[in-house]
This record gives sequence, structure tokens and C-alpha cells, in this order.
Amino acid sequence: FITGYADKDRLKRAKLTYPFGFIIKPFQDKDLEVTIEIALYVAKVAAERRMAEEKLRQAHNELEQSVKERTAELAKTNEQLKAEIDERKRTEAALRLYEEIIENMAEGVCLIRTSDGVIVYTNPQIERMFGYGPGEINGKHVSIVNAPTKKTPEETAKEIIQSLKEKGAWSGEVVNIKKDGTPFWCQANVSTFDHHEYGEVWISVHEDITKRKQIEE
Repeated sequence: FITGYADKDRLKRAKLTYPFGFIIKPFQDKDLEVTIEIALYVAKVAAERRMAEEKLRQAHNELEQSVKERTAELAKTNEQLKAEIDERKRTEAALRLYEEIIENMAEGVCLIRTSDGVIVYTNPQIERMFGYGPGEINGKHVSIVNAPTKKTPEETAKEIIQSLKEKGAWSGEVVNIKKDGTPFWCQANVSTFDHHEYGEVWISVHEDITKRKQIEE
């Protein structure tokens, strides 16, 4: 800003233009040169500052957007986890109910692993029916419950297992044997399903029909 006056009112008006320099006439060439250099430097610094501020605003906006997106993503993930937890709780509750029903059934129930024919679970009723203690029969081959007739226990088990492999289910009357060697008649219904813990199993439901068979005879 070049002027021949230096009164306060003129200086005040000059400030409104945000000048990079203020020169009062008369002036030397050197004074003008220095003022111009300072003005250019100030302008450069101001431009760099504006650019830095703009970059800072952009970085802030990008960070803010990123935080919003991440927050939304985390909220969605939390909702999915909550849904999975709720579903797992419902599944566990259903399994507990299922196990309670099995434990308290009037019929004897056992689970047999399809891969090797080994008993992996027995409910209290089937243990009482066959005269075994809690868990005593688990881990034994299913043929242990079959009484020897015209066929060996192993042959009976093999025939039933073959039918299960072909049809997925078997139902019929069979002579079983208690732990003490006493034979007795059972109505057995066997089907296949996938157990959450044991994998593919046969579930065998037994009903003692000895009295009915004696009456029929």
C-alpha cells in the first residue's frame, strides 16, 4: 500500500485491505524492493498456510467419515453377534429341553454311533431296563443288548444295522438280554439323525413287551 500520507484515518482504511506492506512517499527503491520481497514472502506463507489448513480440513473430514463408517460397521457386527448369541441360547435351551425329555421318558433310549455301532448314550430308563448302572453300557457295541436266539447277538445287530443303512430306520420286536443274562422282549424303533455332539447316530427307543408276549403265547 503506497501513500503520501500517514494519518491515522488513512492507516485505518489501509488496514481494511489487508496489505502486505505500507510505504509512505517519498521512498527509496531499496525500500520498495524490501517491501515487495516481504510482501511476496508473506503471501507465500499465507498461501501455504491456507493449503495446509485445507489439507487438515480434508484429513479431518476423511477421518470423521472413516469413524462413522467404522462405527456403523461395529454396530452391525455387534447386532450380528447378538443375534448369534440369542440363536445359540435358543439352541442350547432346546437341547436342554430335549435332554430332559429323553432323561424322563418311560421308554428306554440309547444312541449308537453309526460309524462303529458303539453305544454313546443311554437314558436312565434303558439302564434300569437292562440292569446296568449309570453309563455302564456306554462304549460297548450295540450287539451286547441282543440275546442269543437262532442267531448270535452279532448277527442280529448286523441285520438291523444293514436295514438302517439301506432305509435309515428300523422297527420290530427283538429278544434282548439283561446284564444278569435274563432274556426279555422289546419293541424297538430305530432311526438315524445327526447329533450335535456325537455326529451321525442311530437313536433306538425300547419298550419292554415281555408281558404282552407272554399273554400272546
